[in-house]
Amino acid sequence: MPLEVYVSKFSHMRFEPSGQTNDPDIRIAKSIVDYIFRWMGKKFLTTDQQEEIGILSPSAAGAVVRGARGEG
Repeated sequence: MPLEVYVSKFSHMRFEPSGQTNDPDIRIAKSIVDYIFRWMGKKFLTTDQQEEIGILSPSAAGAVVRGARGEG
């Protein structure tokens, strides 16, 4: 099964423990499973795949918007 399917299924699962993280792209995790699968998605999926399943980090989203506007 592709990683994209796992990330879309297990991201944003909510249960304890949850809270803040030290990762600048994943500031709040809803659970350990949420953090692990969002991290794997951030690390191994393309920006398009991340955007499609809703885990695009704020810094990557800003780069996508700047690229779409033609800003360098």
